[in-house]
This record gives sequence, C-alpha cells and structure tokens, in this order.
Amino acid sequence: MTELHESAGTGPGDAHFAVFTDRADAAAVARSFARRGSRTLAHASGRPWLVGH
Repeated sequence: MTELHESAGTGPGDAHFAVFTDRADAAAVARSFARRGSRTLAHASGRPWLVGH
C-alpha cells in the first residue's frame, strides 16, 4: 500500500464507495457495504456495481 499524502484525511461527511465486478457472488458482498443513506448503482445485468455514501 502506498503512503498517504500529508494532507489526506477522511474528509467531510465520512464518504465511502466500493466497486464490484458483474458477478453473482459480488452481490452478497455489496449488501454488506450498504448502510443507511447509501446508494447502489447497478450493472446492466442488475447486479450491484457501485455502493457508496
């Protein structure tokens, strides 16, 4: 892992996101990332692609 820049931080609002491959087994992992206020964008297949807040 690379070192963080000295000005790096968590930023305002505690934002996060995760990207998932278009695979059936990724859907279970994507559900574990979803929190209140999160949004999920889907692949054309309907499976989760991005989950973030």
